[in-house]
Amino acid sequence: MSVLGIAYIGLRTPDVEGLHRFYADLTGADRIEGTHGQLRLGGTVLGFWHAEAAPVGPDVIGLEVDAAGFEAALGRARGMGLVVDGPRRYNQHSRGFEVLDPEGRTLEFLHNDPAVFWTSE
Repeated sequence: MSVLGIAYIGLRTPDVEGLHRFYADLTGADRIEGTHGQLRLGGTVLGFWHAEAAPVGPDVIGLEVDAAGFEAALGRARGMGLVVDGPRRYNQHSRGFEVLDPEGRTLEFLHNDPAVFWTSE
């Protein structure tokens, strides 16, 4: 048996509808049918579980986007009035920006040039 990848990420929240709407609006993700208000982010599903309180801790979700997706997400974040940390270049082949979701989780959008970034020397 081998692990093929991450199937889903579940976020616990006291405001399922609000957090779902935030992620849908910011990412432009496809909504899929399911019991946890899932959104499809590329090959990964993001689901939302009700909890009495949002979890405390340094949760970070990194989303890889293509060049057009990077610009679109950045525009949506600014249009939503979010405080945007960045954008910044990590190196000549990688750039990103971060925002906080309504419960304080860091959401980072990354664009890496796959033709260069993931090659070995």
